[in-house]
Amino acid sequence: MTENENKIEKCSICRGDIDQHRGPDGKVYWTTGNNADPVIIEDSNGRCCDWCDEHIVIPVRLKMMGLPPDVFLRAGISQFPKRDGLTPVGGK
Repeated sequence: MTENENKIEKCSICRGDIDQHRGPDGKVYWTTGNNADPVIIEDSNGRCCDWCDEHIVIPVRLKMMGLPPDVFLRAGISQFPKRDGLTPVGGK
Protein backbone atom coordinates (compact mmCIF):
# COMPACT_ATOMS: atom_id res chain seq x y z
CA MET A 1 0.00 0.00 0.00
CA THR A 2 1.26 3.46 -0.85
CA GLU A 3 1.20 6.48 1.43
CA ASN A 4 -1.82 7.88 -0.47
CA GLU A 5 -3.81 4.68 0.04
CA ASN A 6 -3.32 4.91 3.81
CA LYS A 7 -4.62 8.47 3.98
CA ILE A 8 -8.44 8.66 4.15
CA GLU A 9 -9.75 12.20 4.51
CA LYS A 10 -13.22 13.03 5.83
CA CYS A 11 -15.86 14.98 3.92
CA SER A 12 -16.56 18.35 5.54
CA ILE A 13 -20.28 18.03 4.71
CA CYS A 14 -21.40 14.46 5.48
CA ARG A 15 -18.32 13.48 7.53
CA GLY A 16 -18.01 10.27 5.49
CA ASP A 17 -14.78 9.11 3.86
CA ILE A 18 -13.56 11.04 0.84
CA ASP A 19 -13.40 8.79 -2.20
CA GLN A 20 -10.02 7.62 -3.44
CA HIS A 21 -9.61 7.86 -7.20
CA ARG A 22 -7.61 5.10 -8.86
CA GLY A 23 -6.09 4.90 -12.31
CA PRO A 24 -6.47 1.96 -14.70
CA ASP A 25 -3.45 0.36 -13.02
CA GLY A 26 -5.25 0.39 -9.63
CA LYS A 27 -2.90 2.95 -8.09
CA VAL A 28 -4.42 5.77 -6.06
CA TYR A 29 -3.81 9.12 -7.74
CA TRP A 30 -6.24 11.43 -5.86
CA THR A 31 -7.28 11.41 -2.21
CA THR A 32 -8.29 14.98 -1.36
CA GLY A 33 -11.81 15.09 -2.80
CA ASN A 34 -13.45 18.22 -4.17
CA ASN A 35 -13.61 21.89 -3.23
CA ALA A 36 -16.75 22.25 -1.08
CA ASP A 37 -17.06 26.03 -1.59
CA PRO A 38 -19.62 27.59 -1.06
CA VAL A 39 -20.84 24.85 1.30
CA ILE A 40 -18.02 25.42 3.76
CA ILE A 41 -18.53 24.29 7.32
CA GLU A 42 -16.64 26.21 9.99
CA ASP A 43 -13.54 24.41 11.29
CA SER A 44 -13.48 22.00 8.35
CA ASN A 45 -10.93 21.17 5.69
CA GLY A 46 -13.20 22.64 2.98
CA ARG A 47 -13.11 19.38 1.01
CA CYS A 48 -15.99 17.05 0.16
CA CYS A 49 -16.63 13.59 -1.20
CA ASP A 50 -17.80 12.98 -4.76
CA TRP A 51 -21.41 12.33 -3.65
CA CYS A 52 -21.72 15.61 -1.71
CA ASP A 53 -20.04 17.50 -4.56
CA GLU A 54 -22.56 16.17 -7.08
CA HIS A 55 -25.69 16.34 -4.91
CA ILE A 56 -25.07 19.37 -2.68
CA VAL A 57 -22.18 21.63 -3.77
CA ILE A 58 -22.83 21.78 -7.51
CA PRO A 59 -26.61 22.39 -7.13
CA VAL A 60 -25.91 25.20 -4.64
CA ARG A 61 -23.44 26.76 -7.09
CA LEU A 62 -26.01 26.53 -9.90
CA LYS A 63 -28.66 28.10 -7.67
CA MET A 64 -26.26 30.94 -6.87
CA MET A 65 -25.98 31.51 -10.63
CA GLY A 66 -29.71 32.22 -10.72
CA LEU A 67 -31.22 29.01 -12.00
CA PRO A 68 -34.84 28.57 -10.88
CA PRO A 69 -35.32 26.32 -7.82
CA ASP A 70 -37.57 23.90 -9.72
CA VAL A 71 -34.55 22.80 -11.76
CA PHE A 72 -33.45 20.89 -8.66
CA LEU A 73 -36.92 19.55 -7.87
CA ARG A 74 -37.33 18.16 -11.40
CA ALA A 75 -33.96 16.45 -11.03
CA GLY A 76 -34.98 15.00 -7.65
CA ILE A 77 -32.27 16.93 -5.81
CA SER A 78 -32.88 18.56 -2.44
CA GLN A 79 -30.47 21.02 -0.89
CA PHE A 80 -29.37 18.68 1.88
CA PRO A 81 -30.00 15.07 0.88
CA LYS A 82 -28.80 12.19 3.03
CA ARG A 83 -25.94 9.94 2.01
CA ASP A 84 -25.95 6.34 3.20
CA GLY A 85 -27.96 7.24 6.30
CA LEU A 86 -25.62 10.09 7.29
CA THR A 87 -27.12 13.51 7.85
CA PRO A 88 -24.91 16.29 6.48
CA VAL A 89 -23.98 19.10 8.84
CA GLY A 90 -26.70 21.73 8.55
CA GLY A 91 -29.16 19.18 7.20
CA LYS A 92 -32.26 17.86 8.90
